[in-house]
Formats: sequence, structure tokens, C-alpha cells
Amino acid sequence: GKAMMLEADVTQGKLTSNVNSESPILIMAHPPIAVSDLSLDDFLDTVLDYSKPKGIKLDVKSIDVLDDCLKAIEKRIDRVI
Repeated sequence: GKAMMLEADVTQGKLTSNVNSESPILIMAHPPIAVSDLSLDDFLDTVLDYSKPKGIKLDVKSIDVLDDCLKAIEKRIDRVI
């Protein structure tokens, strides 16, 4: 589409496909929601693989997950313009 930027909320939780997992992961959701069908990893990969470049603004909902968010971005730094 014509959107130049995407804003998305990041929090810690579980995927709907793996809700019984013991380990929470970074998901795309706004607290108090803690279950999502989209992980941060999948969100980043989808946006970065899209044929038209988009800016991303991540709204990190807890300081506790900031380091993990930065690591997820850092793993993809070669794909970030």
C-alpha cells in the first residue's frame, strides 16, 4: 500500500499456535493481551521482505523486553536500510 511507516506494539507473551509453551517470546500485542498470532520475528521478516520499503516504529511496552527487541533488529541489520 501507500503507507510509508508501520507502528506496532511489542510485548512478551505466547503465540496462539504455541500457547502451552513455557517460555514467553516477543509478540505483537498491546498489554494486557499476552497471546498473539504474530511474533516480533515474523513481523520484522514480513516487513523487511516486502517489495516496497517501509519504516517501522516499534512501541515496546516494557523495558524488560527492550534488549531482546534490539537483538531481533540487530540480527536483521543487513536488511535494514
